[in-house]
Amino acid sequence: VQSGTLITGVRVYGNLFSGDLGTHSTAQCFLEGYILAPMIYNNLFTPESNPSNGNLFLKGGTNTLILNNTFYTPSGSVPVEFESWTDFETNICGTNNIFIGPSLYWYNSYSADRWGTNDYNVYSGGGLFQRKAGSGQVDFPTWQGYGQDPHSSTGTPTFQAGTYIPSSLDTVAHNQGVNLTSQGITNDFHGNPRPITGPWD
Repeated sequence: VQSGTLITGVRVYGNLFSGDLGTHSTAQCFLEGYILAPMIYNNLFTPESNPSNGNLFLKGGTNTLILNNTFYTPSGSVPVEFESWTDFETNICGTNNIFIGPSLYWYNSYSADRWGTNDYNVYSGGGLFQRKAGSGQVDFPTWQGYGQDPHSSTGTPTFQAGTYIPSSLDTVAHNQGVNLTSQGITNDFHGNPRPITGPWD
């Protein structure tokens, strides 16, 4: 999106981002520009390589919602990275996401803390977090000390065979998320209806 052009209502959902994009790829999903209140939800990221700017790269969006995605990432990868080239980018919020792998889960390469509130996520694999450039990469308890992810978990989910759907016997991700019906999400990645009330996976 060219400078000065504002777009609203961007929705990225129901996608499988997979495969090996090669040595010089930037990201599996790259959003850049003056984007107001984008929503990235119900996506599955399963890269076979490490794109240089992460699986999901955000540059310039504000009031961004990252909801109900699953990131299955190899060692050394970055599931979500953002940087700001203006003061427009702020309030990045992630809820009900599952991160699998020893990754740098949330990575801000900008010099200011632009996070909103992240919560009800699952971080499986002992990865790290970066609040802003120069702040260093921290573990989960330190990240929580910044006020992030008070209800989130570092356990390992159990999935239904051949899928990334939490098993009904799972205690880490199954019914451990918050209900996001108010955001207009009615189905999951596979098109199955989400409960109108009660917790979500």
